[in-house]
Amino acid sequence: MVDADSQAPILGDSLQVGPQCQLRREGQRSEVVIGGLGAGDFDWEIRAPGYEQVSVRFHVEPGGSVDLGQIALDKELQVEARVVDATGAPRSDCLDLCSVDPATRSVRLVARGIPSNGEGALKLTCLGRRLYVIRSGDYQLGGERVVTDSILAAGNTLLDLRSGRAPANLTVRLLPVTRLTFTVADPSLKDMPLHVLDEQGISLFSSIVYGAAPRALALPQGSYRMEILDNAGGVVVSKSVTLGGAPLAVELSR
Repeated sequence: MVDADSQAPILGDSLQVGPQCQLRREGQRSEVVIGGLGAGDFDWEIRAPGYEQVSVRFHVEPGGSVDLGQIALDKELQVEARVVDATGAPRSDCLDLCSVDPATRSVRLVARGIPSNGEGALKLTCLGRRLYVIRSGDYQLGGERVVTDSILAAGNTLLDLRSGRAPANLTVRLLPVTRLTFTVADPSLKDMPLHVLDEQGISLFSSIVYGAAPRALALPQGSYRMEILDNAGGVVVSKSVTLGGAPLAVELSR
């Protein structure tokens, strides 16, 4: 692990790699070796005090090993935002932070349930020079969450830190949600990836097609595109929807 600017080893008391894995640092070494993983796919976070949090994905074959090479960390960026409702009044809420791939506009969860206080103040730390979105965490209706009355939610609020500068006066706006019910009757579409994209083309909700039973989402009012993809990532179903105040039901078909 090295500093992205100086290429010097990142020194400190500890370096967190992977889930619940706190590694003590020894001397000046920046190399981390972890054994006993077993085979499979891994998605690990790497944290060091004062640096950005990054994620690495890797696959280990049975009896094999993986060299992730040199991982360079930028100094962390911190961002302060204000969470408000549609009238501009401050709101206390818990929001998710996701990174965005600029090429595919797909998202990856970075941190879940970050709270804003009673004055709407939201502080984000350990950020890097990349593209993020701040948004609500759960848009799916089911179980005890079956009505949309009084629910407020945030769509994708873009946070672009690729320049290395934090924006001033960043506002995350919570809006009333509308119930969107959708069905997929075609059995050939079962288990295919399903995405709901916002007007920026960024994924807001991702899942798979479960079957023909109706499913419901509670989404902030606005315009969206629903897509079902094949295993190669090609779009096989695309439907645009606009949510106002009234519930909407749609069928997704080829």
